[in-house]
Amino acid sequence: MTQRTLKHAEWLKIVESRASQQQLQIKPKNKLSPAVIWTFVLATIISLVSAWAFVTETPEAPTQQLSKESQMRINRYFTKQYMVGSWQFSHLKTSKDDINVFIRIPTKLALTGQALKGYIEQSLCPPTSSNVWRDVSQFALYMHLYSDTPRHSDYAKCKAP
Repeated sequence: MTQRTLKHAEWLKIVESRASQQQLQIKPKNKLSPAVIWTFVLATIISLVSAWAFVTETPEAPTQQLSKESQMRINRYFTKQYMVGSWQFSHLKTSKDDINVFIRIPTKLALTGQALKGYIEQSLCPPTSSNVWRDVSQFALYMHLYSDTPRHSDYAKCKAP
């Protein structure tokens, strides 16, 4: 009988030690080591410095702008072109790469697709001998036709000489 008790006592010690080991393994480690913290801080500083260097070193492309005099000359040219008749020059809109000329027409044209684009290119775009191309030289010139709103215009890009 004493041997059974001894075996039971040993068994109990083993079970208790296993339970205490499992409790130690289950406890989460809340404390970060200093090496992990310094690594994180160093990585953050390096990424911020490299991002700052990238932003400050990238040169901005020089933006080309159409001068006021050129805008006035182009405006005058298209105003004269559409003085007589029901087609009217509406306005000129410039962006950093494009010049958009808007022409208001009384009713929508019966042409669609490529036929309409071809008509605009052949009939409405300035001829290659025109002085307008000196002002437009660096930009793309688009001719827009609209009857309702400029937003729903049909347009074509004019071919520069």
